[in-house]
Amino acid sequence: MRRITILGGILVLLLLVLAGGAGLRQTTAAPDDVVVTVTGTAARAIIQYDITISNKGTAAISDIYVAGLISSGAKFDSVVTTPAGATSLGAQGNVVAWLLNRVPAGGSATLSYKLNAPDGSAPVNAYVAWKAPTAGSASSAAITRELAVDNGAAKRGCMACHYSVTLARESERGGPNHPKIANEATVDVCLGCHKAAADRTGLAPKMLRTIVHAAHLNSDSFITRYKGNCFTCHEISETGAWLLLYDKVHGNQYNVPAAESINAKGYASSGRPIIDVKP
Repeated sequence: MRRITILGGILVLLLLVLAGGAGLRQTTAAPDDVVVTVTGTAARAIIQYDITISNKGTAAISDIYVAGLISSGAKFDSVVTTPAGATSLGAQGNVVAWLLNRVPAGGSATLSYKLNAPDGSAPVNAYVAWKAPTAGSASSAAITRELAVDNGAAKRGCMACHYSVTLARESERGGPNHPKIANEATVDVCLGCHKAAADRTGLAPKMLRTIVHAAHLNSDSFITRYKGNCFTCHEISETGAWLLLYDKVHGNQYNVPAAESINAKGYASSGRPIIDVKP
């Protein structure tokens, strides 16, 4: 049992830790309207974990204890985010903890911390308990180190960023006369009309690379947020050909692509050929 003294009173909270540091679990039935999630983003061996408490109910919850696991194999680095109305308790045994005044109905709060988590570190999850309006608790699903590394890796391949925006939707920017394309269409469909060719007879007036390069290289999100460059979208083959990476390329914490993402046969992770965009 963990006892925390605050403003002359005693807040008593029970934490159950699974054997081997696998995770934190709730001690009472969690109301369906309080949701706890954890996301992780790695920068080499340092992983930032963001705990978000979402109150989807009609009443505020208050007198809240929040704990993020320090997983087996990892070491505490720092507390990153402590929102207004919260007090950081720092590392407390095998958790990083906060006391939070309240989360209003329909509101949310995010608290963040960093761990030094080398290869082999166990998954992380979070636990939240509150005293009012009635006592309750909830815990998040676990997030693996591998997922956090993938989240933090440099974006490579169209689908690393455009997973929710289809080419069919993008083609609508071409106006009402643009041919309709299927939602599942890949970029090779676009190249049927927008391929590189000096003679544009029977083809669209603009090459795809003219449209896409201008859109990306003049995009603040691509340059600043995603730190995009030529190799965000391309790979160079052993013969010097420029290849377009359509599928997401998975890499490690140093952004080196996994062997199965780009292999000697020129295939992406899905098994579809990487597209040769050499003129």
